[in-house]
Amino acid sequence: MSENPVSVVIIGLGYVGLTLGVALARRNIRVFGIERRPEVVELTNSGKAHFSEVGLDSALESVVEKGLLTASTSTAGIPPAEFYIITVGTPLNPGTFRPRLDMIEEASREVAEQLPAGATVILRSTVQIGTTRNIVRRVLDESGKVYNLAMCPERTLEGTRFANWRCCPKSSAALQTAPPIAPLRCSAG
Repeated sequence: MSENPVSVVIIGLGYVGLTLGVALARRNIRVFGIERRPEVVELTNSGKAHFSEVGLDSALESVVEKGLLTASTSTAGIPPAEFYIITVGTPLNPGTFRPRLDMIEEASREVAEQLPAGATVILRSTVQIGTTRNIVRRVLDESGKVYNLAMCPERTLEGTRFANWRCCPKSSAALQTAPPIAPLRCSAG
């Protein structure tokens, strides 16, 4: 088990969330992954990825065996964390070019229910400009809690995401409502 006091809750264990979770867990950060699909939770907790990704299966098996990554279908029973990262998908509405943002709003509400004062919430998804401010921030503000909020665009290639954590720079923008925090070092390298 991790001696690192930092813990992260990742909402959404698809391509972005699972690879990020494993990369963080490999850095000795305790990761709790939340995924609505029970079959994905079961596979993850058995150390098996639900998609093909170079190097992911052995790394996932290792961090699960060490107790550094656990998956669940909800945040119920998960201890409060310092960081919450929303990585849910934004598929297009049928017959349109408009993304569905309801999953981001739902994930934001789940985070708001558990969010301890001063925690950081990061939206890591492919979304239109203003989504962090107009959806995530609005939901978190409704909770009345003090928090930090950041947006980190998702920009990796399927099949090489896990390897990309070592070499590709990540950018983010943040709004701060809580006292300053130390940055989360999330490079897998």
